[in-house]
Amino acid sequence: MRKKGSTLLTPAEPGIWELRPDWSPDSRRILFVRAPMGEVPALWAMDRDGSHLRRLTDAQGRGADFPRWVR
Repeated sequence: MRKKGSTLLTPAEPGIWELRPDWSPDSRRILFVRAPMGEVPALWAMDRDGSHLRRLTDAQGRGADFPRWVR
């Protein structure tokens, strides 16, 4: 469920959780964790409008959790 006034930036896919977003200091990009059920979570980034979606980690080892921009 989305909050009123929010915009869906990535397509909803069954069995995939996208969580813990963190905005870049200049508010141009968003880091977040994508966690397919049964797999290791990975760190992803995208522009504020949802474009230029890219995976930053290979989801090997421990995975990703609580991403933060270095300020």
